[in-house]
Amino acid sequence: MVLLTVAVARGPALAADPTAAPPAAPPVDAEVQRHAILGQRLLERGQTQEAIAEFRNAYELRADARFLYEIGDGYRRLGLRDQALFYFDHYLSAAPDAPDREDVEEQIAALRAAPAPRGAHDVVAPVVAPVPVVAPEAERPAWRRWWSWAALGVVIAGGVATAIVLGRDQTKVPATALGDQKFY
Repeated sequence: MVLLTVAVARGPALAADPTAAPPAAPPVDAEVQRHAILGQRLLERGQTQEAIAEFRNAYELRADARFLYEIGDGYRRLGLRDQALFYFDHYLSAAPDAPDREDVEEQIAALRAAPAPRGAHDVVAPVVAPVPVVAPEAERPAWRRWWSWAALGVVIAGGVATAIVLGRDQTKVPATALGDQKFY
């Protein structure tokens, strides 16, 4: 109770302290920034498809029009005219007062003026999904571990074998008037 009173009393003082550390960025913002930075690095390395996937991941987390431009630019670099036009048009729709509007409109005009490659509608850029992170062995529940299923299989196989062995009655003797004697 005393600690709560002290925390409540010092709360405004801590909020007014200019030397206090800035609040940590929310996890979503950090994740968006991570995808955007990774996308830029991949573009610099020439790994355009992977960069597009990262920019798409960033856009899914935060619908920022700049990511639409980056995706469109990636498709332009790959020579996928229709996809690039789609994303550039959506970028200009989402950010009508974009500072680079004239440059983007010039790119759109150049893409529309260029002849479409043969079979352009048949070209599909594969979307590279990020590699899923596998949980460490200690964090996974027992039913998701291989050894638990192996143990269950051994128990079931043992039960079936036992039922078969015990289920066979090898001393079946037909009942007769002479008694239940085994003659053979």
